[in-house]
This record gives sequence, C-alpha cells and structure tokens, in this order.
Amino acid sequence: MGFFSALRDAAAEANEGAHGERLKSGLASTMSCLEALDERVRMLAIARFIESRKTLQQQMPNWSREGRIKVGRALQADARKCFDLDQAKSYGLWLSGAWIESGERQSAAAEYVHLVLEEIVKQVTE
Repeated sequence: MGFFSALRDAAAEANEGAHGERLKSGLASTMSCLEALDERVRMLAIARFIESRKTLQQQMPNWSREGRIKVGRALQADARKCFDLDQAKSYGLWLSGAWIESGERQSAAAEYVHLVLEEIVKQVTE
C-alpha cells in the first residue's frame, strides 16, 4: 500500500467517524427531546418512524449505498423543515433518516445509532 493510498484511507475513515459522531449526537438530542414531549406525540413519532422504516426497507434494495445515505440525509433535512408545525412527523422523519444512514456508515458510533434504533423498533413491535 502506498503512502497516498494509506492517506486516502485514513481520510475516508475519519470522514466516516465524523458522520457517525454526528448521528450519535443527533440521536442523543432527539431521544432527550422525545422524552420531554407529550406521550401521545412521542408515541405518534415512534409509530411514524416504524411505518417509514417498513416502506424504506421495501425500497432500499434498489438503491446504492450512496443512494441510501442520500435518502437518509434528505429525511433528516426534511425533519428540520417541518419541526415547528408537526413534531411527531419531524421526529419520525429524523429517526428514519438516521436509521437508514447509520446502517450504511462504517464507524462504531454509526453502528451504535443503528442498534439503538433497531432496539426501539424491537421493543415497540414485540
């Protein structure tokens, strides 16, 4: 492996790590905010996440890794746009976007986010 190849690999790893940390920080913030919401709104947000996740799972096999990351990031951006008028929708979108993106990122932080979101689904659907 050449010097430039090693440098490129190190930069890619650092980039993945930064995205993972962003997701982990966003998850901590989102979970804290969800806890503070009215229970009905919180449950609606989680239900929207679970429903959206089902739809995404059906569509994802046709997307590339980069496509899945783009969709995940777009869902997170959409969440910010509707926050003031529909918090349940906003949190549901953010969780869906973080779920799909964290499943594609290659870092311990992203893996942690994905596992936490999978556990939420597991606890609600069992």
